[in-house]
Amino acid sequence: MVQLTQPGKMGEFQRGFAHLALRAPVEDLAVLPVAIVPQAETIRSAFPLKLLSWFDPSEPLFQQSGAHPMVIYQRVDIFVVARFG
Repeated sequence: MVQLTQPGKMGEFQRGFAHLALRAPVEDLAVLPVAIVPQAETIRSAFPLKLLSWFDPSEPLFQQSGAHPMVIYQRVDIFVVARFG
């Protein structure tokens, strides 16, 4: 489901933002593109994907068997893409 990236590297763009944006109870929602680049992180033991369905029961990925690693970010850089004009 998720491919972990090395600290200081940027990974592939994930589809989760669109899922969250489409389900947001907000009219005229603006999406601000950002990248979160981990500089220091710890990976803990995994927990079952089905537990994530508590947060969003409509997400089919959370109905799969398997586990998702818990990543704790100690330090990150956040890059905001802004374009004016």
